[in-house]
Amino acid sequence: DLPKPILHQARIGESISMIYAPFYADSKLHDAILNQPITGVLPDDFNVTKASDDRAPGGTLFIPTLCPGCGWDLEGAKDSLALVCTNCETVWKPKHNELTKISTAHLPSDGGKVLFLPFWRIKADVTDIALESYADLIRVANLPKVAQKGWDNIGFRFWEPAFKVRPRFFLRVGSAVTLNQPTRKLQHGFPKKARLHPVTLPIGEALETLKLTLADIMRPRKLMREKLASIQITARAYILVYLPFVEKHHEFVQPEMNLAINKNQLALAKHL
Repeated sequence: DLPKPILHQARIGESISMIYAPFYADSKLHDAILNQPITGVLPDDFNVTKASDDRAPGGTLFIPTLCPGCGWDLEGAKDSLALVCTNCETVWKPKHNELTKISTAHLPSDGGKVLFLPFWRIKADVTDIALESYADLIRVANLPKVAQKGWDNIGFRFWEPAFKVRPRFFLRVGSAVTLNQPTRKLQHGFPKKARLHPVTLPIGEALETLKLTLADIMRPRKLMREKLASIQITARAYILVYLPFVEKHHEFVQPEMNLAINKNQLALAKHL
């Protein structure tokens, strides 16, 4: 059981499946999950093969994986929710019956054996507390820093992983990058000829994590417990950013943030 009181809950990266297998017994249609009849006795001339189905026709819809911008073949892992075009250097995601472009940037690496991990950088409005700038973040998170001149002009952004890992670690990574607020100038697009980790967490689910991240970084904890229920967070804009992690023997390390991600965490995430 979760410790009480529960101040906020969100289900992130969940997989939902519904299996429905009706069957006929004793001249009645039964619900195989509830194991209960869902109709009265069917007429003697009832023919299951001719039974009508009022539901709209279903089926799998395929979208051609050709770049809408230049017609080049798009690339991506089988579990990726975003595909990249190495020709015009764009990133695309499916939406309804078409592909839409994702605004993308990356933090340049200093070379070496690097894996670029995707993050959603999200601009959002937060009510009840002042959290618009880097200086505000220092105050909200009670960071051991003295606010410098100009930090009020650096906009605050949430940074959430665009990839799946186990829940506790997911929250730790998002909070760590959000607290660090990468300020080095980003370059447009994704890094050329680099190893890119697939995008496996959609922006819609990343938005559900914002309040969790805020709750994790707020200090003091008493203030968080008092204010969290009334705080509303509204996303205004987002961009997909690839951050470089240097490959070590057992982990990937982001040296500027002193953040390490165990290789097994990423490997096991394929089954989440």
